[in-house]
Amino acid sequence: MTFAGKVAVVTGASAGIGAEMARQLASQGAKVALIALPEQILDDTARSIAAAGGTVRAIGVDVADRVAMGDAIRDVHAAFGPIDLLLLNAGIGRLTTVEEFSAKPFEEMIRVNLLGVVYAIEAALPSMLSRRSGHIAAMSSLSSLRGQPVFSGYCTTKASVSTLLEGLRIELKPYGIGVTIVRPGFVRTPMTTGFDTPRFLMEVEPAARAVLAGIAAGRAEVNFPWQWALLTGIAKWLPNRVYDRIATKTILPLKTPKTLPQP
Repeated sequence: MTFAGKVAVVTGASAGIGAEMARQLASQGAKVALIALPEQILDDTARSIAAAGGTVRAIGVDVADRVAMGDAIRDVHAAFGPIDLLLLNAGIGRLTTVEEFSAKPFEEMIRVNLLGVVYAIEAALPSMLSRRSGHIAAMSSLSSLRGQPVFSGYCTTKASVSTLLEGLRIELKPYGIGVTIVRPGFVRTPMTTGFDTPRFLMEVEPAARAVLAGIAAGRAEVNFPWQWALLTGIAKWLPNRVYDRIATKTILPLKTPKTLPQP
């Protein structure tokens, strides 16, 4: 897949990896629609893309609002035409410890991380099906590969995204619609502030480049950086007693701050 002349939607595009993916798509000739909050930061990102010669439209809506997402997708169709790439990057993170266990952070993450993906696909998929063309990519996480203490709610939502896209990938293949699951590790964004710098931290620009290269190649999965992908892949198959011991020593100490690093 080449991006020149394509219509791309990027959610969570106001800053971080979402904004960088939007910039790179625009630089490759795509018409890019940015969907995110807050609107002021989103508008700043859109202006920077336009100033560099890109074709861009900013739509400030909450991805967890089903009606608003439907309206936003219709807005993109009216402005740019049918959507070729739906890149679902919006996400939030909350720590969920047993000492302060509450449904509230789970509800917040489910609405944004999972239902935000579902609402966007619901709105964009009919056109893709009728044209038998398009590509859907969504941000999961390497944290989705195994449950983690402290991050249990976050892992749950990201594992759900992976499972959703895997099922859709199989069902959509006969329609000529591609699906890519993106599983980042730690990326240097505003949401990583407050944590000690993790090992194998990726910068935003190469992280965005890795995502778009994987989509362009039609890959079913994009996992990065390779060091974290390797470690989490091994952890997936460790016996419980071994994994529990490692997680207790390496993850449990991260009970603060309350906001989880997010690509």
